[in-house]
Amino acid sequence: MTDARTNRFPLVVTLLVAGSLSLAAEPNAVPTRLVFEPCTENVPWFGEGSLRPSHAAGITLYQPPDAERASASLNEHYFLRSCLEGYEDVSFSQGQEAFLHAMEPALGIYTRRGRMTASGSQEDDPNYYHMVLHAMSPQDARKMAEAYVGFLRRQSDDKVRIANHMVERLLKKIASLEKRIPELDETLETSRERLDELMGTVLYRTEDEALAAIGELNRMINAARVDIAGIKAKIEAIQAPPAGKRTPEIASRLEAMFVEEAIALRAAEARKREATDLRAQAASYIDLNRTIKSAAEEKKSLAVDLRDAPTRLNRYRAELAKRKEQEPKVLDNKVFIYPVSPLIGPAR
Repeated sequence: MTDARTNRFPLVVTLLVAGSLSLAAEPNAVPTRLVFEPCTENVPWFGEGSLRPSHAAGITLYQPPDAERASASLNEHYFLRSCLEGYEDVSFSQGQEAFLHAMEPALGIYTRRGRMTASGSQEDDPNYYHMVLHAMSPQDARKMAEAYVGFLRRQSDDKVRIANHMVERLLKKIASLEKRIPELDETLETSRERLDELMGTVLYRTEDEALAAIGELNRMINAARVDIAGIKAKIEAIQAPPAGKRTPEIASRLEAMFVEEAIALRAAEARKREATDLRAQAASYIDLNRTIKSAAEEKKSLAVDLRDAPTRLNRYRAELAKRKEQEPKVLDNKVFIYPVSPLIGPAR
């Protein structure tokens, strides 16, 4: 009987665990190095002020049109703040540091759909988007590109890690359910057997009747305790040496009283033991009924969870696969480094 219960859902768990192994690895363990290609075509700068960038990095990343991505303005804001606060672990030149503090994010970094080319033009392609990052030197442009790609990868890795955690947590819950349900089956079987045995010796058939019996038995036990205390006091008095000379008549009367009180003590103690045993039976009856009810309700709830677990796990695995598919992938791992036009370009 136990074997049938414990083998009820093993195939589900085996398939779920096996299906998750390929998705459980840490994301982006070894990022691919970027390749930088110097270009001769200028790209425009539309900002104002004395600080004008001399170069820009153009990056094209793969991302399907339906992919979720934070808005460009949010990415720009968080990236620049992380650079200025030292979270990107990149050493920019003093000029670049000053430029980062002074520039407008929307001008210094902008994102569009399509692909960048060596000539600085943009080719429409719904599966790609590109970004242009301005800098005060070619070296700073390369550092900006590396830092921004790293920033995007960390954002993606966090999402992958969260999705992976959801899969792992559900797998652990499934394993816990697989262990707990047979335990509940065993509890139900044992409790029902004990309750059946008890039902043959008690008169009550409901929990309310058992509670009423416990109340009456408590009163009987308390009364027996009072009787026992009084009888013991009498026996102590009978056994105490008299103040005067004990005559044969007094001794005979005391001995008769001792025997009578000893019998009464045994009777009171027997009433107390019987009432205590009956109270224990009533309490056991209540406990068994509550245990059966609680175990049955828990098993029903856990069985629903276990039944729905494959659907939930498939959804979590799909989300994990989606997050991994949306990891930023630089086209050909290439970054174009452009000179910036010395003149203000036409409005975009």
